[in-house]
Amino acid sequence: MKKVFFIACLLLGSVATFAQRDLGYRGFVDLGGGIGITPGSRFMVGLSTVHGYQAAPFLFVGAGIAANDIAWKSKWRYGETKNDGIVAPVFGDIRLDMGAGKFSPFVDLRGGYDFICGNGIYLNPSIGIHYAKSDNFGFNLSVGYDHQGTKDNFYWDGKEKKSLGYISMKFGIDF
Repeated sequence: MKKVFFIACLLLGSVATFAQRDLGYRGFVDLGGGIGITPGSRFMVGLSTVHGYQAAPFLFVGAGIAANDIAWKSKWRYGETKNDGIVAPVFGDIRLDMGAGKFSPFVDLRGGYDFICGNGIYLNPSIGIHYAKSDNFGFNLSVGYDHQGTKDNFYWDGKEKKSLGYISMKFGIDF
C-alpha cells in the first residue's frame, strides 16, 4: 500500500512540475460534433462554454453549459423512425493539464444533467492537446465520448433504450 501511495504522489508531483499555468479565472468555448456508437445514436453537433478557476498549475475546476443537437433513430419491427432534438446540459468540469510550453496534453471530464430538454445524465470524458498562442489565449483539440441520457424511451429492435452515446471531436479556444 505504501508503494502505491508513493508512486501516486510521485506521478502527481511530476504533473505539477511540468504544468506552469497561472492561477485564476479561465474560460473555454468549444464547437464540436460526433458520430453515434450506441444503438440508435446517429450524430450530434454542439457548442459549449465553461468558466472556472485554475486552482493549481495543472488543475482547472469549473462549470458550463452546452447546446447539442442530437440525432437518433428508433428501429421497430415495421421500420425505422429518425428523430432529433436539442439538449442543453449544465455540467461541472475538471481538467488536468499534463505539460507546459506551446503544446501540452490534457485530460478533461465533464459531468452533469440536462434539466431543460432531454432530462438525463450528461457525461463527457476527453483527451486532447492544447496550443498556447500566448499566456492568456490558446486553442484546444480533443477527442472523447459524449453520453446523453433521455427522459423519453426509444426502441431499438424491440428493446427500450434511455441513453445515446457518441464519439466526439471538439475544437475550441481558451482565455
